[in-house]
Amino acid sequence: MRKTNWIIIDKVFLLTGILLFASWFGYRFFQFRSFFNQIKQNGVYGVAHIDKCISAPGRAYGNRYMRGHVYLEYSFHDSGKIYKGKKYEELYPGESWRFLNRDFSVLYSSKDPTQSVLLVTPNSFFMFGLPFPDSLNWVKDCELKSAYNRKKKYFQFWDY
Repeated sequence: MRKTNWIIIDKVFLLTGILLFASWFGYRFFQFRSFFNQIKQNGVYGVAHIDKCISAPGRAYGNRYMRGHVYLEYSFHDSGKIYKGKKYEELYPGESWRFLNRDFSVLYSSKDPTQSVLLVTPNSFFMFGLPFPDSLNWVKDCELKSAYNRKKKYFQFWDY
């Protein structure tokens, strides 16, 4: 083949990749938006129990912070049924033990309780316009400072 044919093929693959990424991003955005609106309109508060914490340390981040994440697996009761969920948080990896077997607030849809949000960090309360309770001030020490500032700036631009 000629060199010009390869250039055309490269441009087609590049544009296809960009379109696929943009469509995936748009799908995720509208999926999150509908989930958020459903929780905002039909939200019910409950108490969730942290059943399992899975921590994974990350790479060095900044001068003195370690970037890591913790998956919190929780369960809550509604109308005699048990519902389970998972929550990803950017926390210090060594602090996951502090969350195990504790109770936190959960916000879930009254129409579909499988749609739930665990309210743990200041960011999760901030997203829904709720005040952060004083009883959870110890969570601020576990949260990555850079992650908190980044998320806070990010969510200020959303019109909820």
